Amino acid sequence: LSIVDPVKELGEDFLNTLILNYNKDAENDKNAVARGTEAFINNRLASITKELDTVEGDMELFKKANRVTDIVSEAKAFLSSATDYQKEYLKNQTKLKIVEEVKEMLGKATNEDLIPSNLIQDEGNTSGLIQQYNLMVLNKKRLLKDATPDNPTVQNIDQQLTGLRLSIRKSLDNLSQSLSVNERDLKRQGTILGGKIGEIPTQERESRSIGRKQEVKEALYLYLLQKREENAIALNVSAPNSKIIDYAYAHPIPVSPKSSIIYLMTLVMGLLVPFVVIYIYDLLDTKIKNRSDVEGKVAVPFIGDVPRSESHDELISSNSRSSSAEAMRIIRTNMDFILNQMPEGIAKVIFMTSTFPKEGKTFVSVNLAGTFALSGKKVLLIGLDIRNPKLDEYMNLPNRGVTNYLSTKDANLNEYIIRHEGYEHFDILPAGVIPPNPAELLMSAKIEAMFESLKKEYDYIVVDTAPVSLVTDTLLIAKHADAFIYVVRANYLDKRMLKIPDTLYREKKLPNMSILLNDTDTSKGYGYGYGYGYGYGVEIIEEPWYKKILSFKKKS
Repeated sequence: LSIVDPVKELGEDFLNTLILNYNKDAENDKNAVARGTEAFINNRLASITKELDTVEGDMELFKKANRVTDIVSEAKAFLSSATDYQKEYLKNQTKLKIVEEVKEMLGKATNEDLIPSNLIQDEGNTSGLIQQYNLMVLNKKRLLKDATPDNPTVQNIDQQLTGLRLSIRKSLDNLSQSLSVNERDLKRQGTILGGKIGEIPTQERESRSIGRKQEVKEALYLYLLQKREENAIALNVSAPNSKIIDYAYAHPIPVSPKSSIIYLMTLVMGLLVPFVVIYIYDLLDTKIKNRSDVEGKVAVPFIGDVPRSESHDELISSNSRSSSAEAMRIIRTNMDFILNQMPEGIAKVIFMTSTFPKEGKTFVSVNLAGTFALSGKKVLLIGLDIRNPKLDEYMNLPNRGVTNYLSTKDANLNEYIIRHEGYEHFDILPAGVIPPNPAELLMSAKIEAMFESLKKEYDYIVVDTAPVSLVTDTLLIAKHADAFIYVVRANYLDKRMLKIPDTLYREKKLPNMSILLNDTDTSKGYGYGYGYGYGYGVEIIEEPWYKKILSFKKKS
């Protein structure tokens, strides 16, 4: 035993006293249990003795009432006697049938017929009479070979044969009566034995029931006697539970607190807790983070990604050297490769869509159109997200546009197209007033006529459409697009939602479709191991933290 206590002497006295009291209490507990056990065993022995006497008396009364001593032995004797009586009965039946057959044969026989003599053996003088009769028949047949039936000797033999036949019949009748009497006696004896044998199962069951009770009581009685002796020995030979080898003594060196363990645990927790927190955060975070979360997960081609912009409503210009501007220029180049098969002289129509709102499709549409315009191309930006138009967040636009054109007869499309300031070849066709029937407007024939007319006037047409997972507007006008850019926002869209663009691509509902990852984190690098903005703009030198503190003190 050990105890941690600030005072050594107090700890030693406490342990020594604890052991003494423990041994006393354990000895008292053992004696109390033994005395209680002794009283219980004595009470049970008295009760079991009475019950055992009752059971033994029941067995005695049973044997007297049924006049048995050993049921098993007497049952074997009864069964053996019954078997013997059955054999005798069958033997008597056989003899009786033989006698009846011989009597029938004797009644049909003449003085020239022989009677079988070996069927009835050792049955009074019947067998001897039959043998005598057969000898006389044989003698008669021998005489008839040399004499006629009228010969006095032959006639004398016939008279003797007739007398013998009467004697044989009378002897057979007496034998038949004797066998019938014997049959009735065997039946009576068999009935008596059968009754006794039939009582054996009941007697045995009753005997077993009484005997089982007797055995249980005897076993319990002997068990209690044995336990009483064991308890008496335990009561007189009780020993303490523990033995004191050494009295308590204090350790010369303090056991706590141990600074090394505290430092180690602090280090382990400092390393483990952040790791666990980061692991759980990554495990629970199902948002798309970077390019690797898209590529390989869907069959849609990946066109590029756009880093997070410092100002979401800033429009690209010729002097822009930010990472977002460079990303837009790369996407413009990739789109030229995708659309290089399109014929010259007709505008290349690029539709922009996403899974949900607020993924940046309007931001990408505006800046991609601006990038094309800065390259000297004639560009038209059309707002076809007529349910939730967002182009007016990036530029000043009138409250008229596509919906007004589609809902007005004989309207001039050019009246709704405006030129964006600061750009030479950048026109905009706003979405216009939000209509009550957007799907019907987009299904009208004027949409197709509008695209056919605009394709002849521009080099590129960039169309900002509605999200595909919420409404069917984009799918209704998808046939007018030469290419689709599907915008996916990092840290916003769930990875499971990538099934939507993958399904649209596999089912070919959006022509020439590619994926663009928007709002990526530039601090972790972009593309294949390098950050955007390499070699562009002013280089920003990040000072160490201690230099920042020193410079702040100097300023103050």
